[in-house]
Amino acid sequence: MRSADFWHRFLTSTYERAGRRLGDRGRLWPHRAQFEITYRCNSFCRHCCKKHTPEGADKLPPDVLTAGDWVRIARSLPPYTLITITGGEPLCHPEFEGIIAGVAGRRVVNLLTNASLLTDDVIDSLLRFRVVLLGVPIYGTEARHDAFARAPGRWQATVDNLGRLLAKRRARAARWPLLDLKTVVHEGNVDEMGRIVELAVKLGADFLTFSLSYDNPVMLNPFLKSDLSHPDFHRLHPFGPVDFAARREFAALFASLLRQKKAGATQFRFYPPFPSPEKAAQFFLTPEKYVGRMQRCAGPWGNIVINPEGDVFPCLSLCVGSVREASWKAAWRGPAFREFRRTIRAHGAMPACWGCCYVATDFSTP
Repeated sequence: MRSADFWHRFLTSTYERAGRRLGDRGRLWPHRAQFEITYRCNSFCRHCCKKHTPEGADKLPPDVLTAGDWVRIARSLPPYTLITITGGEPLCHPEFEGIIAGVAGRRVVNLLTNASLLTDDVIDSLLRFRVVLLGVPIYGTEARHDAFARAPGRWQATVDNLGRLLAKRRARAARWPLLDLKTVVHEGNVDEMGRIVELAVKLGADFLTFSLSYDNPVMLNPFLKSDLSHPDFHRLHPFGPVDFAARREFAALFASLLRQKKAGATQFRFYPPFPSPEKAAQFFLTPEKYVGRMQRCAGPWGNIVINPEGDVFPCLSLCVGSVREASWKAAWRGPAFREFRRTIRAHGAMPACWGCCYVATDFSTP
C-alpha cells in the first residue's frame, strides 16, 4: 500500500509536468508557495542557506510585508495551493499570530520553525487553525545541537515545547499538525543519527527527514540576483561529504536507515530521495557516477517563493518580480519567470540545482 507521502509527491510532480507541457507562461497556478515572512532568527545555524550570522544579521533584507499583506497574498492564491510559512525563524515576526490566523484559517499551511519560541498561545493557534505540518530541525543531542545552532539552551527549549504541543494534540484527539523532525547530516553529527532516531520515537514524531548539508550561495539565498548571468548559477556547489572515510560512513548510515524505513510510528524520509539502500551506498562510494546528474526539473511550473521584502523568486535566488509593485500573478507569468522556465526546460536543471531537495538525483546509472 502506497503511503500518503508517496501520493503527495506523485500528485505534485504530475501537476508540475502538466504545467511544463503547457509551455513556459505558467498557465497553471502554483500548487506550492513559500512565504519567507522574516529573516530574523534566534539561532545562527552553521549550514543555514540564509547565511545568517550574529555579525551579519542586520544586513539581511528587512520585514517589509505586514501581516495584512501576507493574508491578502494567501487569499489570492488558489485554494489548493500549499503554503509553507518559514524564515528565518517565523515566530520572530512581530505579527506572527496574525499571519497564522489569517493564512492558516483559510489555506492549507505548513510551518517551518525551530520551535524554541512556541508558547501555549501559539500552540493553541496551530491546533485551532489546523496547521498541517510542523517542520523542526534537530542536529544532534543537546550539546551538539546547541553548538551547531550557536544558541545555548536551544535544544532543551525545542524538545520541551514539542512535548507540550504533542501532549495537547493527543488531549484534543487532533490529527494536525504532523511533526516532521528534520536533521541535516554532515561530518560533525553523523555519529548522532541513532540518538536522533531515539528522540523522534520518544517524542512521537510522525516523520524524521534526513538531508545532506550543502553550501550553495544561490539556493534560497536572501540576496537575489537580477539575472542568470552570475557565474554561481552555472557551477556545482558542495553537496554532501567530500572525505572518502566520511563517505563510507554515510553510505553505511543511509543504507541502514533506508532498510529500516521507520522506527516505531516515525516514518523516515530522505533528501535526496534514494530509491534503494544499494543506490544510497553507490551515491557515496562512487560519486563520479552521480555528481551533477539530475533528473529533469519541473519545479518552476509549480512553485513560487516570496521573501520579506515582497520579492518573488522561483527557488534559485533569481528575482523575477515583486508583490510590492504588482501581484504575484504578474511575476508568475512575467518575462523573467518565463525566461527562467525556458532555461530549465533547455538544460533539464542548472548546475546550481545540485543538492536541491526537489531536483532528484538521476539514479539511472547502473
